[in-house]
Amino acid sequence: MEAVFPTAGDADYSHTFTQTQPPAWLAGGATAGGKFLAEVGLPMPILNPEHALLLKFTAL
Repeated sequence: MEAVFPTAGDADYSHTFTQTQPPAWLAGGATAGGKFLAEVGLPMPILNPEHALLLKFTAL
């Protein structure tokens, strides 16, 4: 899984998130099984109003 938008190179990246630092997995992506994601999940970043996060999931 990886973040397609926003990325660290986007001009609005620092204004997208409410929290000081987004979760560590957001910058480098993450590898996790479907069962793990269904039962545990991953922490999502807190976004400012009118901002979005687009994630790309790839089956292994």
